[in-house]
Amino acid sequence: MTNAINDLKTDVCILGGGPAGYVAAILAARLGASVVLVEKEHIGGTCLNWGCIPTKALLKTAETLETIKKSSEFGVDASVSSVKIASAVARKDRIVKSLKMGLEYLLDTPNITIIKGEGKIESPNKINAKTDTDSFAISCGKLIITAGSKTLIPTLPGFNLDGVITSNEAINLTEIPASMTIIGAGAIGLEFATLFSAMGTKITVVELQERN
Repeated sequence: MTNAINDLKTDVCILGGGPAGYVAAILAARLGASVVLVEKEHIGGTCLNWGCIPTKALLKTAETLETIKKSSEFGVDASVSSVKIASAVARKDRIVKSLKMGLEYLLDTPNITIIKGEGKIESPNKINAKTDTDSFAISCGKLIITAGSKTLIPTLPGFNLDGVITSNEAINLTEIPASMTIIGAGAIGLEFATLFSAMGTKITVVELQERN
C-alpha cells in the first residue's frame, strides 16, 4: 500500500541516474545546490549496469583469448583448453558492483536525496515520483532530464519467440551459444559479435544501412 504523499522542495531535480544524471547531481551539490535524483532502476544507468562497463569487462576475456591463440607469435606455446563464460560473467558482476559502490559513496552527501522510483513531470517545476512504498511531490527550481535510452525491440513477427533476446540478456549469458544472429551492426552489436566470436560462436550480423 502506498503511503501519503511526501512533499519535497529542492533547488535541482534530476530524472535519471545514469552518467549524465549522477554527474549533474554531484556537480550541483558541490556548488551548493540541494538535489533530488530520481532513478527507477539502477544508479549508473545503462552504461554502468548493462552497457559500456560490463561489455568492456567481457571484451577483456575475448582479448585474452585472442592473445593466447596468437601466443606463438610472441614465442610462447599456449593453448585454450576451455572457456568458462560463467566465470567471465561473475568477474563482470564484481567489477560493476565495485564501481556502483564507489558511485554510491560519491552520491552519499546531505545535499543529494536519491529516490529509487519512477518520476513523472507535471510541470517544469513539479515532478511526481513513486517508489514501491512511497509517493513524492517534488517542487524544484530547475529540472534536468537525463532519462537515458531503452532497448528497441522491432514489432516484427517472431521477435516474441524463445531464443530472441536483447543486449541486456546477452550480457548475462552463462552458456556459449553455438550460433548467434545479431540485428544491428552498431557499436553494441559489433561488441557482442567480437565477444562471442572469440568464444567460438558462429556469428551472423544483419544491418540495414550500407555502413555500420
